Amino acid sequence: GLGQYIINSSIGVGINCLNSGTNVGIYAENTNSGFGIYSMNQAGGVGIISTNNSTGTAIYISNLSSGKGLSINNSADSTGIPFSISKGLVNKLNISDGGIVDATQYKLKALNTAPTSATATGTLGEIRYDASYMYVCVATNTWKRSALSTW
Repeated sequence: GLGQYIINSSIGVGINCLNSGTNVGIYAENTNSGFGIYSMNQAGGVGIISTNNSTGTAIYISNLSSGKGLSINNSADSTGIPFSISKGLVNKLNISDGGIVDATQYKLKALNTAPTSATATGTLGEIRYDASYMYVCVATNTWKRSALSTW
């Protein structure tokens, strides 16, 4: 059953928790297979919002099991963007319904390990690079490469 059930049918706040100390504002522990915090929004607003006015983390997800740390399911039949990261009003990363990643910039942190041969172990779509080449896996265990040069 439900520990606390709140229906807010007007414009306003269902639960307002102001925590000015160092303790937890809202703590939800679920020891069964349901939800710790569940938000259903049917009016076009925001389901859950977290505002951070300090140097801490606005939303922190810790997964101590083998399940998903974060799962976003946009089951509506739409052409919208189910996942978006913005800085201010500027979109920095979008993932479309079709799984297409659109970012203003893409940066790998370090050089990858190049495949040892054109038939090295690889998965379709995998991309690697080193100081000399970009490598693309075009089929299982099938690599193609393109030379990098300055201009």
